[in-house]
Amino acid sequence: MATVAAQPFAAPLTTWHRRHTLAVAVILAAVVAVGAVMPWAAERHRDFQDARLAAWLMTLALFVALAVVVGHGMTGLYRGVFVDDRHKLSLSRLQMFLWTALVLSAYLSAALANVGLGAAEPLAISVPQTLLQAMGLSTISLVAAPAVLHGIKKHAVTVNARPEESRWTDLLRGEEHATSGGVDLGKLQLLLVTIVLTLGYAIVLGHAYVDHGLGTVKALPSIDAAFVVMLAISHGGYLAKKAVPRADVPKGGA
Repeated sequence: MATVAAQPFAAPLTTWHRRHTLAVAVILAAVVAVGAVMPWAAERHRDFQDARLAAWLMTLALFVALAVVVGHGMTGLYRGVFVDDRHKLSLSRLQMFLWTALVLSAYLSAALANVGLGAAEPLAISVPQTLLQAMGLSTISLVAAPAVLHGIKKHAVTVNARPEESRWTDLLRGEEHATSGGVDLGKLQLLLVTIVLTLGYAIVLGHAYVDHGLGTVKALPSIDAAFVVMLAISHGGYLAKKAVPRADVPKGGA
């Protein structure tokens, strides 16, 4: 492992090709088509009772495909959107993507389906305040985590020489030279909480879409404040552990 502070990497200009542009255009067109056409067709033909749920799941899958294409186009890696400036996979990037993809796909599929069903106000979809707070916490972690590492611990943090050296184990591995060989419990807790809460909300959202049938959607499912508190505690521990310097690492360097 290198012992110098991480430097932002610049992907080669030739990484992005016309096939990436074409793929992005096709995915975006598919998102619109799935969200608007499927519920509309189901309403007309009455042969697909779970059209709303299917449209949302397909939209979510297309969002994931978009992230894969963009990541590959920008870095040459399919996991590229999760690679940070240390050339490692970032847990804060992953959990922000999960929340963003989940909520935006739900809102977009509902709005497009409302358009397809001829709703008078297709964008009149209420988003719970607590859900916005959960997304805000992921944004705070995404911004604060690199600031802590490059500010307080820049001499102690391990970095990779190239993005290709990133591994999925980076999501759970310690980030300092003294801890890089073991599991970071702060990361493990945040990962488990994020998976449980996003999966739980996805299940609730799926049931809500089934209950809506083919009618218009007026609001996304609400969540309890304890949901946000649990996520806040997890993010707080994750960031606090990054900020606390280890006694065995000299202040001036590793």
